[in-house]
Formats: sequence, structure tokens, C-alpha cells
Amino acid sequence: MSYYKIKFLTLNSNQIKDSLYAVSILSQYNGKLVLKINGAGKPKSRFSNLNSPGLLCFGLTYLSRENGNLTLTDVEIINEYSHLKTNSSNLQAISYISIFLSSILPEKMRIKGMLDSVDFFFKHSDCIRILDINLFRFYVLRALGYLPELKECMQCGRLLKNANAFVEKKNCEIICSACSGLSINSRLEISSGFIEYYSDIHNSSYDIENLLQNKKSEKFQIMLESFLEIYIMSILESDNKKYIFFKKCITEL
Repeated sequence: MSYYKIKFLTLNSNQIKDSLYAVSILSQYNGKLVLKINGAGKPKSRFSNLNSPGLLCFGLTYLSRENGNLTLTDVEIINEYSHLKTNSSNLQAISYISIFLSSILPEKMRIKGMLDSVDFFFKHSDCIRILDINLFRFYVLRALGYLPELKECMQCGRLLKNANAFVEKKNCEIICSACSGLSINSRLEISSGFIEYYSDIHNSSYDIENLLQNKKSEKFQIMLESFLEIYIMSILESDNKKYIFFKKCITEL
């Protein structure tokens, strides 16, 4: 039996039986993992709150050689982000971000600095604003390599400069106006100004703090949200219920 100390953030949980839960976490060095936690939801247990999203913790775990499960044996809660749990809107925001991360992040994929970035975002005073949530979603999707560079048309190779372009909603293809044809119902039109803004934040080395301070984001927030929705839909196309849930949550925030 091997023991490991880990720093982690709780994302979402599934009840196995009684007070035994499988909890998805974002760990500091090993990406998204699943912990088995016995005593979650039990009032007198030291693990009572760990089936809730948005808890930053230090924990001691052991890895079972028989079944490969990670089980939590001890925990210290570092930050509960209490300021985000004062009303239903704040709770909905932290729940949305936690489930978004749990669904988008591949298991055991190491992404340098992701846990620290999420911690910073939850401490950020405006983290429940739609604009800031969209910038956070952009940050995560870019870090995972899901977002393209908007440099050239994917059909003819023409550079996308000083002209509007289109994003195919079905296959996420970026095409120029010359290749767009007549039907635009299945496409999102993106302006030349958005392409310039997007290229700046995509190609830069912006961390989450600098990204949230970008002054141009306010101008392009609606187009950025629509753009991100296309890629999230593509990633989650095998689980349409999750996408509908995300869309409902982001609309109600």
C-alpha cells in the first residue's frame, strides 16, 4: 500500500453508497483524478463536506494495489472560498466552473499551473461575471489545445486579415467569406476586430491574471462566448446532456 500527499480542489462527486463517494478532483501535479472518500456527507466525519465542489485541500491518500483506487485517509481544508457561497448566484457560478473542469479536463493529464490558476480565479473578486467566466473557459480550453489559431482559411489557405470569417458549427472549421457560400445558418460570423483580439490573447503568454485584465475583452464578450460554445459543444458532443446543462447554467448566471 502506497501513501501520497496531494494538494487538490474538489470538483464534483458521485455517491457510491451511503457516505462513500467518488469525488473528482483537480490535483496540483497529476491533473484530474478520482478519489474514493468514505464519510463524505456524514455530519460528524472530518470528510463531511468533501462531496461539495470548490474546496481547496491538502490530503493524504493511499493507492490500492488490488484495484488501483485512490482513497483519502486524511485532509486539511485550506480554502472554502466562503465569499462564493453567500447566495445562490455565487453557488451556481462555483458549481458551473467545477463541473466544467471535471467534464473538460482529461484524466491524469498534467497541466502546469492549472490548480494555481483556478485558485487565483476563485479568489478573483469578479469571478462570477459572465465575461470573467468566459475568459476562464478560454484559458482552460487554450491550455488543453482545443482552440485553433485564427490565421488562415482552413479550406483555401487565405490569410484571415482585415476581413470577417466564419466558424462552422458542425466541424469547427474556420473559413473565409469567399469559401462560406450562401448558407450561414450553421456558421458563426466573426469580425476582423475579433480575429485580431483573439489572436492577441491566444498567441500571447497571458496567464489567467493578465487575461482577466485585458481591456478589449468587454467589447468582444458576446462573440467570445458564442465562439467558445461551438468548441465546448464539439468536445462534449458524445454527452449532449452535459452541454445542455452548461448552456442552461451560463444563461442563468
